[in-house]
Amino acid sequence: MAQRWFGFLLLLLVVLSVSIHCCHSIQEDHSHTLVNEDQVPSEDDDDLEDLEEGMDLDAQIASDSFSSAEALAATKVANVNDKDVERVIEKFEFVLLLGYAPWCTQSEELLPEFTAAALRLSQLGNPVLLAKLDAVNNPSAAAQYEIQGFPTLVFFVNGTREQYLGGYSREEIVRWVRKKTGHAVTTITSKEEAESFLSKNVTAVLGYFETLEGPEHDAFIAAAKAEAETEFVQMTVAEVAQIFAESSILPPLIAVRKQEPEHFTTFRGSFSIEEIASFVEINKHPLLTVLNSKNANMVYGSPMKLHVLLFAEKMDYENVRSLYLEAAKDFKGKVMFLVIDMEDQEFSRPMLAVYGLDTNKPVVAGLNNEDGARYFLESDFTVDNLKTFAANMYAGRLPVYYKSEPVPAEVRPGSWDSFMINVYVGPVFQRTQV
Repeated sequence: MAQRWFGFLLLLLVVLSVSIHCCHSIQEDHSHTLVNEDQVPSEDDDDLEDLEEGMDLDAQIASDSFSSAEALAATKVANVNDKDVERVIEKFEFVLLLGYAPWCTQSEELLPEFTAAALRLSQLGNPVLLAKLDAVNNPSAAAQYEIQGFPTLVFFVNGTREQYLGGYSREEIVRWVRKKTGHAVTTITSKEEAESFLSKNVTAVLGYFETLEGPEHDAFIAAAKAEAETEFVQMTVAEVAQIFAESSILPPLIAVRKQEPEHFTTFRGSFSIEEIASFVEINKHPLLTVLNSKNANMVYGSPMKLHVLLFAEKMDYENVRSLYLEAAKDFKGKVMFLVIDMEDQEFSRPMLAVYGLDTNKPVVAGLNNEDGARYFLESDFTVDNLKTFAANMYAGRLPVYYKSEPVPAEVRPGSWDSFMINVYVGPVFQRTQV
């Protein structure tokens, strides 16, 4: 029982540590101000300059003719408050709500991405409404929708709250929302469209079919709807498919394409929803993922619960990256290999603290994100040692690591007098005389 509670407590610490980069407490006076939403550097700068501060919904919501499509046609993010947020969420079929704090630096970073995503979704005719709530000055709404840290994104479907598991860049927001609102797959029909898509350097699941119908295609579409994080594209033109595969391929074919050496992986299973979904889950993650506050929710929400974590500064990471990558290849789909930049101290220090570490040198640790068990690589940083570490963790043979004081100098094993106390050091205890 004690071990179980320890696991739960440790898991809570990990969750808190990956959330530390968000702003949590309300501060009355703070020097940070919100980034002007009109100043979003992108190819849509001209359109973004026309964005207003937000729409006044009071009069429009009262009209039954007011629809989410009309709201989005204005390419605006709705400003909501204690008074109208509940009516907005009930009125629109899909709502993505951003709770932010005016003094929060992470809110500053997200707001332009949120606005750019709203513009892009509007251009695509997506039926979602993006709304923002100053959670500091609207505490009732913040409490009602459990907005406790900033920024917080919450998704609503017909007024029902759903967890947002997407990323924080404009592309990731757009992709996640489109998946959740019925646009599961993008159809690519020309070489120009294919080259433009590949220039975005996104991970994608490719479906190449003779026609966009039949049981294989139906299974592909069903898997695309179930996978909210990854872009799915489909095509029927051989020349277009060849651009993705960089060689001639025959339909029907499903593959995952990534921007890394192992960039094209072909599906070899039967065309069932379950097998396609499993193939995507195993292959969608890069062999090495840089873990930070922006993607922590996706990493910790992954079915892969075993993590190897390399804590290193950028220069040190570049020196050992090839070794780390080589070790990761053997555990694709089994163990996630993560990198934590120690120069990002707001994020890395709480993570190190979970292991009781305070160091600037590269270290390797392990985590079972299901039960909170921690592990630590105490041997030299070599490919063989990394592989052994990951293999033993996967097999459940790795001893759990505990933060511990060193063995006390006054301990004298074998000197057992009548008055004793137990001194616990790591997983093994010594006894010392009182």
